Amino acid sequence: MATYTLNSRITIGNFKPFLGVNEVVIKRSLDNYANTATVKLPITARLKEAGKAQTQSVMTANNFNIGDKITIELGYNKELRKEFEGFIRRINMTTPMELECEGWVYQLREKSINQSWEFASLKEVIEDIVKGSGIIVEDIDNTGIENLSIEKKTGFSALGKLKDESSNNIWLEGNKLFAGFKYTFFSDRQKASKADVIYKVGYNTINANDIKRNLEKEDKFSYNVFAVPMYSDRA
Repeated sequence: MATYTLNSRITIGNFKPFLGVNEVVIKRSLDNYANTATVKLPITARLKEAGKAQTQSVMTANNFNIGDKITIELGYNKELRKEFEGFIRRINMTTPMELECEGWVYQLREKSINQSWEFASLKEVIEDIVKGSGIIVEDIDNTGIENLSIEKKTGFSALGKLKDESSNNIWLEGNKLFAGFKYTFFSDRQKASKADVIYKVGYNTINANDIKRNLEKEDKFSYNVFAVPMYSDRA
């Protein structure tokens, strides 16, 4: 029987990567461009400085700053995959200490947008909103935007308004931004690629007898299946 050992590597700012933490929770969705992560670390740590033999005990939170870049890699048996990249948004002095992090849209929270477009493509509008943030615009559906005005909003809020008014989804993978109709987008994208995870009912998804049927009308119904990848959020 194969043995799987959970591993993690978390890089914050210029510090040497952490190979172990108390807990990591990552939330991301195609319906939400603001990916988030929560990292729990011991409230105190031993800090070793280059060129010095002795270590010193420090308050962990005092060595991090709001806006520090963070990269989270998770996996099994030292085979790690990048699961989150973003920035520290809030530091909670709890026990254990907690870092609340947000993906690359964090870079848009301080950017002011005051612009109007009589006619432009969806891609052109997004490029104007994210300009200078480090966000790279990738695949965008060829959608036209007419008479859009965004006044005195942050770049973060501007993306939300654009998402609502254009009826397109906007999501990020790291600093790469995608926009369009998500189901069509991923169907086309995955035709020539192998799925990362093969789901089996009762093995790595919800049990078959726990599937619930929602009756919206007498002649319509839908099934809700909650699938869980084969790794734990706990590092």
